[in-house]
Amino acid sequence: QNGDITVSVYYARKSYTVYFDTGVQGKDFNETYLYGTMQSAPPTPEVTGKTFQYWSYKDDSGNWQYWTPEIQPAKDVTVYANYDPPLEATYKINYWYQASTDELSYDDSQKTYLMFDSETKTQTVYSDITLDGSKYESTYRKYNKNKTEEVNKGKIVESDGSTVINIYYDRPEMTITFIYYNPDTGEEDHRESFSAVYGHVTSGVINYDHKYRYYALDKNAENGSIISYFNYFGPNMADDYHIVYNGMKLKEEADKKYTLLYHMQDPDGTWKHESYKKIEYLPGTGRRGSTFHPSDRAYVGYYYWTNSEDEFTTDVSDSNKELFPYAGKEQTIVTADGGNPVNDYDGDGKSWLHIYWKRQAYNLKFYGADNEEVSILNGAPLSYAKESLNNPVRHQSVPEDYIFMGWYLTPDFSEGTELDSDNYIMPMQDMTIYAKWQPQEVTVTVEGNGADSKLPDSVKIQKNYTVHRELSMIPEKKGYWFGGWYKDPEFNTPFDINEKIEQDTVVYAKWDKQKSTKWIVKYLNTEGNVISNEELGNGDINDVMYKEARNISGYIPDYGSKNITLTNADGTNILEFVYHRIPDDVGGETSDNTPESDIKLSDSKSSNSSNISNTDSPKTGDNTMNAPYVSLIIGSGAAAGIALLIHLKRKKTEK
Repeated sequence: QNGDITVSVYYARKSYTVYFDTGVQGKDFNETYLYGTMQSAPPTPEVTGKTFQYWSYKDDSGNWQYWTPEIQPAKDVTVYANYDPPLEATYKINYWYQASTDELSYDDSQKTYLMFDSETKTQTVYSDITLDGSKYESTYRKYNKNKTEEVNKGKIVESDGSTVINIYYDRPEMTITFIYYNPDTGEEDHRESFSAVYGHVTSGVINYDHKYRYYALDKNAENGSIISYFNYFGPNMADDYHIVYNGMKLKEEADKKYTLLYHMQDPDGTWKHESYKKIEYLPGTGRRGSTFHPSDRAYVGYYYWTNSEDEFTTDVSDSNKELFPYAGKEQTIVTADGGNPVNDYDGDGKSWLHIYWKRQAYNLKFYGADNEEVSILNGAPLSYAKESLNNPVRHQSVPEDYIFMGWYLTPDFSEGTELDSDNYIMPMQDMTIYAKWQPQEVTVTVEGNGADSKLPDSVKIQKNYTVHRELSMIPEKKGYWFGGWYKDPEFNTPFDINEKIEQDTVVYAKWDKQKSTKWIVKYLNTEGNVISNEELGNGDINDVMYKEARNISGYIPDYGSKNITLTNADGTNILEFVYHRIPDDVGGETSDNTPESDIKLSDSKSSNSSNISNTDSPKTGDNTMNAPYVSLIIGSGAAAGIALLIHLKRKKTEK
C-alpha cells in the first residue's frame, strides 16, 4: 500500500519591477522579478557618442548609490544609466514673488505668489539641482529658502526635460510709525506703529491724527504726504523697512479750510468712500497745490470739488462730465489761492476736493480653450471669472475622449503652476492661462474582502491601461486561500490584472476558507501495538503535516520522517510510525541516526527557482497525495513578499 512520494515546494512570491531609465526617450525598459530572487544583468544601453559607465539609484536617505544585480527587495526600484561624456537635459526654473495683497500674518501655505520670470538651464541628467535664490534677491525681495526646498524636495534633472524648479521670494515686513510730540515742550508724547508686507496699501491699516503737521525723519522739513503703500519713502526712512512721520506741531485752525477726501475702488468694483481724509487750514494768504501718486498701472485718477463731505459720486468714469481726469504726479491741483479755498461754491470758506482712484481692468485670456476674454480689475482674484473657469470650451484640436485637467499659468503645465483662482490675483497687465487636456482616466476600486495584505482602496490609471503594477499578485488573508480577482461580488466573472480597462471598475478578492481537521500520530511496533504515547492536534484541510520519528529505546523506525496531507474533514487523519525491535545481539540503545529531513528548501541567493522537489521521499501510506496547493505547517511563517506553498503528488509503487 505504500508508495513513493514526490514533494514539490512552491514559493508564491509577489512580483516587483526594476525600471531602467536610459536617459533616452523610447529606450527605457523594465524587468519584473519575484521577491527574493536574483536580478539578472540588464543589457547595456547604447547611445551615439556616449560610453555607458554604470547604473545608479537613490537610496532611502536620498544618496546616490551604484547599482548591480542583487536579490530583489520587496519594492519597485528605478535605476539610471550613467555615461561618459554624461547625458545632458534641460530643466525649467520659475521665479515667484509674493503678492502685495497678502496679510503679514500669513504662513507659507497661505501666501499667494505671482510668477515674474522663468529660465531654462542645461545639466547632467539625473543629477541633483542646486537651489539658488540669489539671482533676484534684493532689499524688498527676500528668498524663501524653506518653501523653495520643500516644494523641490527630491527633484533631479529628468532626461525628458520635464523637471521644473520653483524659486519663491517673499515681501519683507514694512512698518510706519507716527511719533507725536507735545507742541509746547517739544518732547515725545507717544507713538503708534502699523505694519504690513512691502507694497501693501496703507488704507485700512494705518490710522493717524489729522490735527498734526508731519515732518520727515530729521524733523526739519515738513512732509505731510502720507504714502498710500508700504513702500520706500526717502526722507522719512529710518532704515530700509521703517518709515517715520514726526507729528511736531498742531495744524493752525482757521475759519477757512479745504478738505481732501480720498475714495478708493476695491477689487470687487465697490467703492471705499473716505479711505482717508486730510484737512488743511488756511490761516495765511498764500497759494497751495496738491499732487497725488496713484500707480498709473493700478489706478486711473479722477477728482472734483463739492460743497460738503457727503456730496460724492458713484459714477466714476469718463462719461461723468463732472469729474476731471487726473493726469498723474506731474499735475498739481491748485487747492487754495490768496488764502481762500478754491471752488468754495457757497462762500462759507470751506471746500471739499474728492479724489477717486479707479482700478484699471485687464484681460484674462484663455489658451487651449475657446473661451472669450474676461475683463477683471487688477488685484481681484481670478475666481471672478468663475463662469469661464468652470466651463472650458473644448478647442477643435482637442480629441473628444480627452478630459479637462485644470488651468495652468505656464504653457508646459509645469509642476507648481496650477491655477488657484481663489488666491491668484489679476496683475497690472493682461495675462494668459492655459487649459490642460489629457486622455481620460478610469478608477479601479479594490474590495479586498478582509485581506491582510496592504491593498489600495482604489487605483487611477489611464483608460485602456492595466493595474498589474498596482495590485499584489497574491494577497494574503489568515485562514484562507486566495481564490483570485473577480469583477462581481458573486465571483462569477474572473478579472485579470493584465487586462486593459476601459471604464471604472470594481474588483473583488475571493477567499476560500481553510477548513480545520484533527490529526493523530501513532507509534506502533510491527504487531500493531502502541509503544509510545500518541500525539494529537488540529490543522487546516489540505495542509501537509510533517513529523520526524521519535527515538524509542530498543526500536528503529521504518522511516526517519513522514508527512501526510490533511484531507479527512469529518474524521481524524492518522499518521503511523512502525518500529522494528533491535535484535538482542545488537548491544546498547539505538543511536540518534534519524535521516535528514526529506524536504529541503534551496537558498534563494543561489537559485532563481521557486520549485523545490525531492524524489526520495519516504512511503507514508498517504493515499491522497493528489491535493491542490497547500501550506506547510512546520515553519509556515512566510517572509515579506512570500507565501510558502507545497504541492504533493503520489508516485505509483512498482510491483
